[in-house]
Amino acid sequence: MKKLFLIAAILLFGAFTLESFSQSNPYQEFKTVDGVVIDYKWSHTKLLNKNSPLELRLRIRNTNEHAVSVVFSVDFFYKLRLTESSEDVELCILPGKWKTGRTNGVYFQPDQLSNKQIRSEDFHWDINDMIVEIIEICEDTDDGEEEEG
Repeated sequence: MKKLFLIAAILLFGAFTLESFSQSNPYQEFKTVDGVVIDYKWSHTKLLNKNSPLELRLRIRNTNEHAVSVVFSVDFFYKLRLTESSEDVELCILPGKWKTGRTNGVYFQPDQLSNKQIRSEDFHWDINDMIVEIIEICEDTDDGEEEEG
């Protein structure tokens, strides 16, 4: 009985710790284009290693009543100079659903910038050439289930 109680206590503590960590670094809204909301947060590539490189994680939400195709790239600037651009990202998002972070490949790690540079006032990022198109159906989704990451 004591072992069962100990296991339950450990699992409960782990759940609270994970929940509090995820809430301590929430997504922030960046911009909305044609009913598609882009939220972001910066996270370390390794969960418990504060010295690991920072990466930009996006959550792309479709608030429309129809499916959309979204294409965009991410640009990183340091001291007003473009330092890096991502490849184009192409997503198909069902109405009321989202694509998030690492699970859906919506994360970007600047290779040419240090964490100190990313945290400085001389750094900024932007969404480049975002295209949102209405489509009939997403052909490559699994029954419309979107995952968080």
